[in-house]
Amino acid sequence: MSGYCSLAERHGLWTKLNIQCPELVADFFIVFARFEYALKRSGYIKSQNAKAEPDWERFAREHASGFGPEDSDVRRAVKYLQANPPKKQWVEDGKVIFSGDHLYGEGKDNDLEELLDIVKGVRNNLFHEGKFPSGQVREPGRNTRLLKDALCVLEHVLELNKEVKRFFDGR
Repeated sequence: MSGYCSLAERHGLWTKLNIQCPELVADFFIVFARFEYALKRSGYIKSQNAKAEPDWERFAREHASGFGPEDSDVRRAVKYLQANPPKKQWVEDGKVIFSGDHLYGEGKDNDLEELLDIVKGVRNNLFHEGKFPSGQVREPGRNTRLLKDALCVLEHVLELNKEVKRFFDGR
């Protein structure tokens, strides 16, 4: 856009994310949004006559048996995400905090459900930000790693369902 100045850039928001590559953030949001769109278009929706929400859980349950990454990059991404998931926001003593004490995948039936729950957590942390309101980030490369690994997982999971992939690709 000619003459456009990024609002995020003007307010220094890119630096607060501690991610050196803004394109990575944009890529993740576009891929995540498109994946949710493809889920809904493929019939993975939670409700028929209300707010259309993607049914990540049903997708995971139906494709759990086919999920077994053979590619070493995908296995590495899965291992990292499961061992180092994003923190969750909680209210403690009336204050919003980020905590790693609350598990992803609680009540989930399989590893794929847990993993997609973690990927949604990566998205939620970026979208709602506020992770480091008062201090330095201890691991500045962590956000970048979470984004890259979540993208790697989404790309792999996309291959589990031809119809979801078709809608994702716009065909």
